[in-house]
Amino acid sequence: MSEVCRAIGVNRTQFSRYLAGDAFPRPDLLLRLCDYFEVDANILIRPVALPEEASQDILASTLSQYAKLLPGTEYPYG
Repeated sequence: MSEVCRAIGVNRTQFSRYLAGDAFPRPDLLLRLCDYFEVDANILIRPVALPEEASQDILASTLSQYAKLLPGTEYPYG
């Protein structure tokens, strides 16, 4: 953690706040973090969870595929 803090120019206390979700880095620090870890800023600023309906579609599709493997079984929702 010390190495990252030195590289991006922030103290450990503030960096810990970022990790805990208690604070969000300024745009210039966000850029330095992304450069350090070689990632796009979108992975830090966009939600990662799928919308509920998308995850239900995935579940229904998966169950439907499994049902096709079992003779005499149907899964009507996929």
